[in-house]
Amino acid sequence: MKKLKTALVLSGGGSRGSYQIGVWKALKRIRIKPDLVVGTSVGAINGAMIALGKFSDAADFWLSAETDEIFGFSSKTDISFKSPFKIKGSSEFFGMPMEDAFGYAKDILMNGGTDSSRLFDLLKKHIDENKLRRSRTDYGLVTVSLSDLKSHYLFKNDIPVGELHDFMLASASCFPAAKYHQIHQTKYIDGGYADNMPVEMALKKGAGRIIAVDLNAVGKINKPSMKNAEKNAEEFILIRSTADLGNFLFFDPKTAARNIKLGFLDAMKAFGRYEGNYLTFRKGSFGGSKIKQADAAGRIFDLDPSILYSRKTLDRDIKKKLFPAPALSDEIKNISDIKKALAALLDHAGPAGLTIIIAEDILRKGDESYFLKTAASKLLKDQIMAANYIAGSGLLVPSGPVFEHFPRGSFV
Repeated sequence: MKKLKTALVLSGGGSRGSYQIGVWKALKRIRIKPDLVVGTSVGAINGAMIALGKFSDAADFWLSAETDEIFGFSSKTDISFKSPFKIKGSSEFFGMPMEDAFGYAKDILMNGGTDSSRLFDLLKKHIDENKLRRSRTDYGLVTVSLSDLKSHYLFKNDIPVGELHDFMLASASCFPAAKYHQIHQTKYIDGGYADNMPVEMALKKGAGRIIAVDLNAVGKINKPSMKNAEKNAEEFILIRSTADLGNFLFFDPKTAARNIKLGFLDAMKAFGRYEGNYLTFRKGSFGGSKIKQADAAGRIFDLDPSILYSRKTLDRDIKKKLFPAPALSDEIKNISDIKKALAALLDHAGPAGLTIIIAEDILRKGDESYFLKTAASKLLKDQIMAANYIAGSGLLVPSGPVFEHFPRGSFV
């Protein structure tokens, strides 16, 4: 059987790029070595390190990188400016408190974009251009010229000798957050303005298997190219996290270590070595629909998605999160419209509290529980799946009140 040419395609996403190193770790574990690596922005930087094949150097880069080392100023608590008004609703922006986000943006804009000279020095320290050019793994990147916003898809042989680091930095110059990077007379900006997932480069080189790693970050995704890759590649595998990878401008070792774990687990799931969606389970820990119920329970009770769970460890960690079922107010009991009543119950108890209420009702009434009837099951799908897991796993002994008249006789 003919071996497929394998391409690894890496999206941009700033500090979230540590996730891609975890994916690489998984590929090494299952013995998949890319013949071609192409990337945009931080994907171009990671791609170069992957093409060199030095995993420990790449891990060291991410596990030591901090914002002040990359951009020349701190992202910690010394931000001088706070938002002049209160933010209603969401209190975070890309993983940081909203008021700090304002301060961060102000520091960037006041300086005309972050200084990339330190990042350039790091690229030269960790990436040997001569070795990259000699590597059997082909390499490519995307950048955009600022004057005409023209995209430039460049493989290593297209880039003049001595300028590989310059073009990597050009691909990762997230203007206006970062300053443009000038090469000769041309100013370049982040490749994400053109194509944050350059799968067409993989197709152009004849890749039969394309592994694409999406960091869920700001940037233009060329949807026709993605559809073309899905249609024409013999294998197309898309890996992205269902967990939050953090603020894309925040670089810190703790977040990087967590993202590396997430990337590893998600890639292992993508290749069928592990199971799960939000959480990751050892293969064979569950059967049938049970795995979806377990996954829903893990998400609702906020378990750590960077951990590999067995049935035993999952049950142990969920049990630690359980608490007495919250009581219902008379106001909620007297709501006659079922949709409004369930919405009020969810708002009153929260997702975890409502899941416990449902689990207790299932334990008391079995298939006769109102929550297993059509109307409720459609409105509270995740909570009911999680409650079924908890009720069926013996993790809960009913202790809350018996709900007989909510809403107006619905519980019977």
